[in-house]
Amino acid sequence: MSKLYIIIFLVASFNLNIAISQQDKDSVYTVVEKMPSFPGGNSEMMLYISKNLKYPSISENELIIKGYRELGIVSFTVTKSGEIKDVEMKRSTNVRQIDSIYIELIKTMPKWTPAQHYGKKVNARFSLPLRIKLQH
Repeated sequence: MSKLYIIIFLVASFNLNIAISQQDKDSVYTVVEKMPSFPGGNSEMMLYISKNLKYPSISENELIIKGYRELGIVSFTVTKSGEIKDVEMKRSTNVRQIDSIYIELIKTMPKWTPAQHYGKKVNARFSLPLRIKLQH
């Protein structure tokens, strides 16, 4: 009777391994050994953002009325090939125009260096805080 259990367990674990392998191809990790990175590192990313961020044409009064929050957080996936996809606001600024500017900025970034997990390139979710400060 115990041999039957061992055979069933081996067959079940073989099928589980195949299912996990298929899932890993499209999985998006949030915790990895090496996070994705902008080409040239954080200083180059800051330079890219400062050159490409388009400031909205919106009055300070409108921002106050809409409850503008200076800190917005954009979340996106960096694929195994370094491309950016699934860009969305994780924390809105409460001003649709600014959120749209942030999303467009991220979508137009060059390819990133992909994340690595156990020595393999993987899809990874990344969050980036962005801020436009009001000038009083």
